[in-house]
Amino acid sequence: MGVISWNFIVASDLFGAGMSAGALIASLIADFSGNRRYGRIVKIGAFIAPFPVSIGVSALIFDLERPLSFWKLYTSFQSSSIMSLGSWILLLFLSISAAIFYMYIPDRYDFLKIKSWITGGRLSKSIKVAGLILAFATATYTGVLLSVLVARPFWNTPLLPIVFLLSAVIDGIAAIGFVLYATLRHAGLQDELVSSKRFMGKFYITLLVLLFIRLSFLIIGFYRSTEYAPSALSVIMGGPLTVVFWLGFIVIGMLIPLIYGLFEILPSRSGAETTTPRPLLALLVPASILIGGFMLRYVVVYAGQITGPILQ
Repeated sequence: MGVISWNFIVASDLFGAGMSAGALIASLIADFSGNRRYGRIVKIGAFIAPFPVSIGVSALIFDLERPLSFWKLYTSFQSSSIMSLGSWILLLFLSISAAIFYMYIPDRYDFLKIKSWITGGRLSKSIKVAGLILAFATATYTGVLLSVLVARPFWNTPLLPIVFLLSAVIDGIAAIGFVLYATLRHAGLQDELVSSKRFMGKFYITLLVLLFIRLSFLIIGFYRSTEYAPSALSVIMGGPLTVVFWLGFIVIGMLIPLIYGLFEILPSRSGAETTTPRPLLALLVPASILIGGFMLRYVVVYAGQITGPILQ
């Protein structure tokens, strides 16, 4: 068994970065759609984006042996180092997500008096386009960081960045949905809630199906890969992480939201539009998605270490 050097804090950092990136992706896609009905999705995603990644990165920094020296990562840029590249991507993403957050704050909180400047004309669109690119880069990077470690068979697969990207967007939509339901429900805006719910429901169901397909390819690929890959996969096929993966991620994080989502977006037998969801389910479903998203990172981070390096 390999030595555990990366703990749950690393998994939390990957989860936070993914959720933030996913929330910003969903927000900007809704924004670029031009549909005013999705205005709250745009705002909520923008308000969420800077915070999970900030919390995750802060926890990771304080977990370092010398946390006050983290700034040295930014004294140079090494394009050949995935750690250096990732550090800069995170810094740029944090900066751009903070700028987009500032675009949507009420005017009375514009203490820096720059809101009118960054929201005007081409600059606003350029910031959002840059934000979308950096959000995709951040969501993908969390998988690339692990997949380039060729000595770890559980991590060394080109499908891992894609799995993390899809999961990140799903987590971001779930976070938006959680906040959206709470705010619109109490505001009494039922029509807007139903419209937004259907938009996000179709969005995350499509992504859940794609994620399930990619995971299937990943698992099949392990069995057809090197001689070390099947033994690495055994940690989730009867090994110590089996329950966490299949119950925590597959059942709670994927199957329950997928089944609920299909019932929500499909028209009723009478052909009527779906109604406002039940309060408990409306909160439990996005919560289950977020639990599953964290469990995925937890399993991947620990499984790669449990199996140990190939040369060990």
